[in-house]
Amino acid sequence: MRFPQFWTSAAVGALMLAAPWSVAQEAVGGDDASRAFAVAESSFRVDVFGGGDEDGGFWGGAPSVTVPLGESLGLQIDGIAGSAADSITFYGGAAQLFYRDPQNFLVGVAALGLVADDESQFSISAIAEYYVDNVTLEAMAGGQFGDISDGTAFGRVGLAVYGGENLRLAGGVSYSEEAKLGADVELEYRLFPEAGLSVFASGAFDQDGELGLAGLRLYLNGMAGQTESGVPSLMEIDRHLGRRNLFLAAPTVTGTRFIAQAAGALSNGGGFGEIAPAPVASNGLSGNALAASAGGTPLSGLTDALTGVLNGLVPTTDTGTALDEVPLVGDVAGAVMNLLSPDTVRVNDLPVQDGAIANIPLIGDVIGLLPAQGLPALLGSLQTEAVLTQLAPGLVQGLLDPANLAEIGTNLLTGTLGNLVGGLTGEVPLPSPLSL
Repeated sequence: MRFPQFWTSAAVGALMLAAPWSVAQEAVGGDDASRAFAVAESSFRVDVFGGGDEDGGFWGGAPSVTVPLGESLGLQIDGIAGSAADSITFYGGAAQLFYRDPQNFLVGVAALGLVADDESQFSISAIAEYYVDNVTLEAMAGGQFGDISDGTAFGRVGLAVYGGENLRLAGGVSYSEEAKLGADVELEYRLFPEAGLSVFASGAFDQDGELGLAGLRLYLNGMAGQTESGVPSLMEIDRHLGRRNLFLAAPTVTGTRFIAQAAGALSNGGGFGEIAPAPVASNGLSGNALAASAGGTPLSGLTDALTGVLNGLVPTTDTGTALDEVPLVGDVAGAVMNLLSPDTVRVNDLPVQDGAIANIPLIGDVIGLLPAQGLPALLGSLQTEAVLTQLAPGLVQGLLDPANLAEIGTNLLTGTLGNLVGGLTGEVPLPSPLSL
C-alpha cells in the first residue's frame, strides 16, 4: 500500500482553511456562547521532540490544526515527520472528525496514514472522551492495515488530570497484536502561558522496551480564557479547541512507539508485525537471539533503575491485572492507581510552613500531587530558606574540607573502585577502609 502525498496535501489544505475559519469565528471567539461549540475557534499547535529507545535516537515534529464545522462538529488534521532508530525517516498524517459537548463528552472517528522507509500503514478508529471536573477519561479502538501491521486490532484507555491552569498529567494502558500490553505516560507544564509555550516529557512502554521523549509544545489560538492569566488553561484548550495529536496521544498502538518499533525492525533486521526478521546468521542465531543471549535489551538495566526511582517517588500498588507481571509497566500502572486513589494522602494535604518547597510554583505543584510518603513528603516539607542558607552551604563546606576529601578519595579508590574491579575480574576485591 502506498500513500503518495495525500496526507501532506490534506495537512496543507487544512492550514489554508484555518485562516478563513478564524475570521468567521472572531465574532464569537471570546464569547461565553462559543464555549458550547464543539470547537470554539480555529487553532494551531506544533510539537517538536527528541529522545530514543533500545533501537536508537528518535526525533521529529508534529503539527495539528483544528477547525469548527458548525456548532457541534470539529475537524482536526495532524501531521508528523522525523527520524527513528537513528536512520529511518518517517512521515504521516491523520484526520479526526468529532462531535463534542465541551461540558460532558466527545465521540468521533479518526483515520491515520504513515510511511516509514517506504513501508506504508493505515488505521481507522473510534475515539471518545468523558469529562469529570478536572479529569478526562479517554478511549480509542480500531484496526490497522498495511505493510507494517495488516488486519490487526488495537485499543487504549487512559485519563488526563489537570492541576491548575498550566499542569497536565496523563497516562493510559493499551493492547495491540504487535506490542501486546503497553502503557504510556506524559507530563506537560506550560512555562509561558501568554506565549502558549509548554514543555513536556513522555514515556511509552511495552514488553519489548520503552521510548522516552521530551520536547516543546506551542499553542496558537485567541480564545479568551477564564483564568488569572487571561489566556485559556490547558484544560480549556483540550476541551474547547484542539485534541492531542493522534501520533502522540496513542504512542503504543498507532503513534511514536509503534513507529519506533517498526523503524527498529527495518534498521536492525528484527521482526515486527508484517516486517519479517532478517535471515538467520551462520551460527544459527538471529540478531534478536544474539541480543537475548547477551543479556536482553540494552535498556533492561535502565528499566530496573527507572523502576527503583519510580517506587521512591510514587509507591506502587497491585492493579490486580496482567499488567502487574510486565516489568516497569506494572509499576507505572500501580503508581498511577496509587496517585489517583481518593484514599491516597498527598503532600499538599500535609501541614507545611509558608516557606516550604510544597508552596513553590511548578515544583510545589508537582510535588503536592504525589503521595505523602518517602522522598516526596521529605521534599515538600523542606524550608527553602534553610536549604539555601544552612543545608547547602554546610554540604559545600563539608565537601571542600581537605580531610573529608582525602577520606572520600581513599574510600573511592581502595573501596568502591577495588570492589568494582574485583567483581569484574572475579578476583578478591581490595579491602575497603570501612571494612577494616
